[in-house]
Amino acid sequence: VGNLNLNPEVAVQYEMGLRHEFSRTLAGNATFFYKDIYDYPTSVRFSKPGQGDLFIYINNDFARSRGFELEVKKRRNPFLAGSLTYSYSVATGKASDPNQTQILQETEGAFSEIGIEEGSLWWNRPHKFTLSLDYGVSEKTEPAKRPIVFGKRLPSDFFVNLYFLVRSGRAYIE
Repeated sequence: VGNLNLNPEVAVQYEMGLRHEFSRTLAGNATFFYKDIYDYPTSVRFSKPGQGDLFIYINNDFARSRGFELEVKKRRNPFLAGSLTYSYSVATGKASDPNQTQILQETEGAFSEIGIEEGSLWWNRPHKFTLSLDYGVSEKTEPAKRPIVFGKRLPSDFFVNLYFLVRSGRAYIE
């Protein structure tokens, strides 16, 4: 059953970052973040005499995400550029899904099985590592200065990108 008195989710976010240029072609970033989500909806069972049980959405849950990201960037010099990034984040809250209570109770579970403590949310993936490499020849590069590959000069506007991503799996949720 819908609820016209349901409030919109409220998110409060903080982010702080530092940047430093180590050389003309090498720079680094460090970013720290924190996000709270309030008025997260959840479903609650009500018993109405003569009509049975029904579920209504109310604003009762919350979620929290916090972490940091470290990045090193290399500017194109003259053909190669890239970035290396590592991020760590933790997402916790009372429930990942507003329908968690409904699903549990419809499968004969007890309302008491739903914890009141914070736990890992389904979208929590703590570690993420990315590597991006770009190799390219701009149109401004003189033909004589273009690299030779397999006996042939690379054409102008030639670009290749390699992207590598490794991240941890989702947290185990009881």
